[in-house]
Amino acid sequence: MRTFRFRLERVLRWRRTQLDLEESRMKQLNAGLRRIEAAREALEEARGAARRAVLSRGHADGSELAQLACHLRRLKEDERRLAESRLQQERRIENQRDTLLEARRRVRLLERLKETRWEEWRQEEQREIESLAGETFLARRQVIGRTDSGA
Repeated sequence: MRTFRFRLERVLRWRRTQLDLEESRMKQLNAGLRRIEAAREALEEARGAARRAVLSRGHADGSELAQLACHLRRLKEDERRLAESRLQQERRIENQRDTLLEARRRVRLLERLKETRWEEWRQEEQREIESLAGETFLARRQVIGRTDSGA
């Protein structure tokens, strides 16, 4: 009896490697998005801390208010840049999601083909076993029949 051999096994392994790589890229992109979100949250906290610092004194002169306004403008600009970065990162993630889905589809297609080929191989092996069993049975009958008639 022969063993099952899927002719496209190397291709399947290569596709799985590609899938692993695309999944890794997706994780990196998601981590980047989390970093952007953490930076945005830090900016919000800095804005609140600056306001609280001025308000906690009870009074502020014009230079302190001007510094606060300047600081808040800088934070606003940083926030705008982060929003742009987030949008770009979300686009990258969406593109990567499409790439990842395609890689999964290719792997699954080969896996299904392998399953189909294995099932065909298994059925062929079953037929060979049944044929061999039938031939063995008939051969034994002939041998037994010859020994019975010769006695």
